[in-house]
Order: sequence, then C-alpha cells, then structure tokens
Amino acid sequence: MEEKVSLFKLFCATFTLSAFTFGGGYVIITLMKDRFVDKYHWLEENEMLDMVSIAQSAPGPIAVNGSVITGYKLRGIPGVLAAVLGTALPPFLIITIISWIPIRMWNGKRRWIRQKKSVWAPVHMN
Repeated sequence: MEEKVSLFKLFCATFTLSAFTFGGGYVIITLMKDRFVDKYHWLEENEMLDMVSIAQSAPGPIAVNGSVITGYKLRGIPGVLAAVLGTALPPFLIITIISWIPIRMWNGKRRWIRQKKSVWAPVHMN
C-alpha cells in the first residue's frame, strides 16, 4: 500500500506552485507536471494528461481544477481542501496586499499623496 501524502506537504506543494507562477493557467500545467509527476511521483504521466483534460473542460481556473483532482486522488476530501486552499491563498494574499497599498496611501497623512487622489481613484472602489 502506498504511503499517504501529508496534507501539509500537499498544501505546501500547491501553495508554492501558485505563489511563484505568473502567466496564467497554462503555465502552471508544466510546473504541476514537474512537481506532481517527476519530483513527488504522486501522479503517473497518463494521469497527468487526464487531469489536464478534465481541468481544462471543467469551469474555473485550471490550477484550482487540477488541485482538486490531485488532492482528491491523494487524500480524498481533506486533500481537496488542502490543495485548493494552497492554490487559492497566494493570489488572494497578493491581491489583498496590492489593493491595501493605495487605500493606505489614500488615507495617509502625507500631503503629496493626498494631492494624488485622482491617480488612485480608478484603483480604489467602494
């Protein structure tokens, strides 16, 4: 019987893939193959091809769909939750931080920033 993959390892693998991948869903496919098939041997090559086909045809981001399939194969529903959280958390944190900066600058006490409100107006939406 195969050894169970820890939820933390699954979370970390999907978190780092999502955090350091820029360029969209098709870029992450090759990195998922490198990590899940070649490095960790969690999936076979043909399973990876099937996963990509299903992830592309299902609604939603390819990275999240691929994480759902991989997480379910490895650990069932807890694996799905760990993999999806690891995939969705980095973009959420990055967007939160990026959107926080203009709001912080807008409400700041520096005079030169308050004078530039018109520049940040399209970014800051109530």
